[in-house]
Amino acid sequence: MAARTAAAMGVFVAVSLVFVVAQAEEAGEIAATETVSAAEAAPAEDASASDADADADAAAEKAVEEPAKPSAEASAKTQDPKPAAPEREKVGQRPQQPPPRPTVTTLTEVGGVLTPRGTLRFEPSVEFTHTSISRFNVNGFEVADSSVLIGNFEAFRADRDSLIQSLTTRYGITNRFEVDLRVPVVWRKERVSNTIPDGMSSTFSDSIRAYDLGDIEFGAHYQINSGLDGMPYFIGNLRVKSNSGVGPFEVDRSTTGLEEELPTGSGFWGINPSLTIISRQDPAVVFANIGYVLNLERDVDEVLSQMPGAMTLQTRRVGNVNPGDAITASVGMGLAVNQDFSFNIGFGYTFIRPTDTELITETISTGAGPTTRTVTTLNQTSSDFQAGSVLFGFGYRFSQNLATSVDIAIGATEDAPDFRVNLRVPYTIPIGSLGSLFSSD
Repeated sequence: MAARTAAAMGVFVAVSLVFVVAQAEEAGEIAATETVSAAEAAPAEDASASDADADADAAAEKAVEEPAKPSAEASAKTQDPKPAAPEREKVGQRPQQPPPRPTVTTLTEVGGVLTPRGTLRFEPSVEFTHTSISRFNVNGFEVADSSVLIGNFEAFRADRDSLIQSLTTRYGITNRFEVDLRVPVVWRKERVSNTIPDGMSSTFSDSIRAYDLGDIEFGAHYQINSGLDGMPYFIGNLRVKSNSGVGPFEVDRSTTGLEEELPTGSGFWGINPSLTIISRQDPAVVFANIGYVLNLERDVDEVLSQMPGAMTLQTRRVGNVNPGDAITASVGMGLAVNQDFSFNIGFGYTFIRPTDTELITETISTGAGPTTRTVTTLNQTSSDFQAGSVLFGFGYRFSQNLATSVDIAIGATEDAPDFRVNLRVPYTIPIGSLGSLFSSD
């Protein structure tokens, strides 16, 4: 637990260091980064600064740098042999304005530039994931040649589908600080087939479904710097996942411990700090994200199975479970085809550490003698998982407030899902700012 907590704190320290450097760079700047219009704020929904603002800036700079033309009377006075008055010194130039924010849609795993101050964004989404697993278990086999196995073997295949309908609500407290809430509803289906070639090729199939609330998530995002002087945007993210969904140890099971329904949640709380980097490389935008998922262990204390005998009762239950933490990373590039349409490509990788599970077996014997109770404890450690996926997607803006995006992930490793498709339709509503509550003005 100490090592996992230290790793999570390492991500926090990295975000803090970037924050300190960015604040040092901005210490001498005039607050020219305060108000950024909603058109400059979010990927696939933003527009560049208006022509009127550009004209105003140009006029201001011209007025500063060019002296006023002398009048006719003043021209006549220039014939006076008196020495000319010293030239007035130029006023300092206007403070450097922040560059327009990226207008390219980034991937769901990465995130983007934040919601503008006083803006509420509703983001309904539908995500479909398909995973297929095929395994062959062989006992006591011999290899007669390169294609024949002699012995007892079993063919196992599982097809897993999930459909997650979620509503994410985002609000920009300031132009640099955003909070969000995500509420998912999960539908799952799993079909498992076991084939035992016992002379008749017996096949046993079972199908299970579930539809329930998933794990509700809370998030906060802070844009650390303003992207001046060609610097990329640094965004610190913190996401907390609850265990509101039905966990894997809360589903109904048969007396032998087999699941009779599917979970819709992880069963554990999780904390996910991460850092997002977005850099403008016209006409493209390059983005990356690195994070750590800290899953909190807990004492489950749930019965898995009970197997009664003639004079014995054996009960197996789960004790303490320490779920494996995860390291996440993704990188990609987005390109705007025109003012409304953009596409992106990237790669995402997740390394999940092993899970430690405490299994407790209790045996009660009621023979001719006194009743005896025997308890044995077994600690099991799972294997680690590596899930890599090729990511690509596109975004289209219908209007200033309405847009859509589609993200697709194709599994590149054995542990990754075969494919995943995510459709999002964000809708933006300017409702006024709560940022004044945090301001002394």
